[in-house]
Amino acid sequence: MTDTEVKGKTVVVLGAQFGDEGKGKLVYDLIKTFARNGPVTCVRFNGGSNAGHTIVIDGVSYDTHLCPSGILHPGCYNVIGNGVFVNIMSLFKELTRFKSMGIDYERRLLISTNAHMTFMFHCLIDGLQNGGIGTTKQGMGPTAIDKVDRCGVRMNSLLSDDWELSISNAYARCMHHYTDIVFEHEISYPEVKKFTSLLDMMNYEIEFVRTKLDELRSMIGAAHYYLNDLPTKTSLVMEGANAIMLDTDFGTYPYVTSTACTVGNIMIGTGMSYKSFHSRQPEIVGVTKAYITRVGGGVLPTEDTTEVGDAMQRVGKEFGVTTKRRRRCGHLDLTQLCYAQMLSGFDYLNLTKLDILSQFDTVKFCVHYFANGAIVVNYPVDEKDLAKVKPTYVTMDGWKDFDISACKAYDELHSNIKKFIFYIESIVGVPVKYINTGAGEGNLIVREI
Repeated sequence: MTDTEVKGKTVVVLGAQFGDEGKGKLVYDLIKTFARNGPVTCVRFNGGSNAGHTIVIDGVSYDTHLCPSGILHPGCYNVIGNGVFVNIMSLFKELTRFKSMGIDYERRLLISTNAHMTFMFHCLIDGLQNGGIGTTKQGMGPTAIDKVDRCGVRMNSLLSDDWELSISNAYARCMHHYTDIVFEHEISYPEVKKFTSLLDMMNYEIEFVRTKLDELRSMIGAAHYYLNDLPTKTSLVMEGANAIMLDTDFGTYPYVTSTACTVGNIMIGTGMSYKSFHSRQPEIVGVTKAYITRVGGGVLPTEDTTEVGDAMQRVGKEFGVTTKRRRRCGHLDLTQLCYAQMLSGFDYLNLTKLDILSQFDTVKFCVHYFANGAIVVNYPVDEKDLAKVKPTYVTMDGWKDFDISACKAYDELHSNIKKFIFYIESIVGVPVKYINTGAGEGNLIVREI
């Protein structure tokens, strides 16, 4: 690198709770900033169409699912890594919507050859089998099963002349193992109800892929080579899907997703070497709400089922981006946040939705758990043990009716917001660098640390 060449920034954005923390907004704001100084690439390395990020630009709300959030910025190149499960039908539903909203994605999206494909039958099986867990019915679990069973279909198969055979073989295995599928079951594809057999579904999906084949082939490539060869002048934003508490290994199993969500999955889900990744001196950011939410089943120790929790849900508009399900709401859990910090080693935190708490006279947060008459030292790995803990709360005066959206700098924040941030930093041991002041782009305080 020459003395005059500007070195790009590298930031990893991870959900520090149970998802829905507002990762997409930070990703977009970072990309917009970095793009002023040079090229920027945005990478998704886990999840699939089960993810949902909402980004507000010029008052218009956009939802991304499979695509990295950088797809919304014209100066950003985007990569769907090998750790992402790609549903072709969901992908083009998303791209078609973006195109209708004036987003030009052509020549700005690279899909890894090694990413596994999710088919409609994966979604159907997911909906039939995992209702108790509360999945999004987007086929993540069944796709993961096929991947580790070495019978999945990867994107590179679409570059071959016999691509139809790969899809038909996948359906044949499904027909062999699932002879009693109920097509009336509700999943995210209304057209599924018109099928009477898996054979009909297979033909429909093959025909759909055929109509998109040329465009797909222009997007598929060796993303791992691209990322390892990325020039240092190119800024890199790595966007995590879901969140650490939904991680397959370290989350609240079995109420988790089917891909890894911690910082450790970056190299696995992109093919970047340890040397390539760390030579870029990445900044790891954990995104956390000022309270906590969760969709689906599983224990939420600080859940508030009173009118306070209802008010958080209502004012915060807490509905899942992908499923539109009502999110369960509760108080900020610093025990959980310390656990997330241990797993992913955040350099900084991004604190979101402080404005939602401005309706309350007081706010409270959990500082530790009690169980069997003693403080719980380690976060419980078993859901049964987690269900036994009793949160210990600190209650403090809030910032009722304070308009945080008017704040442009840290010094302008309400003194009680600063006190709230101080508590978080002192207990978790990580500085809060990014502070959201609203849902729109640019409503962000970047604090000097």
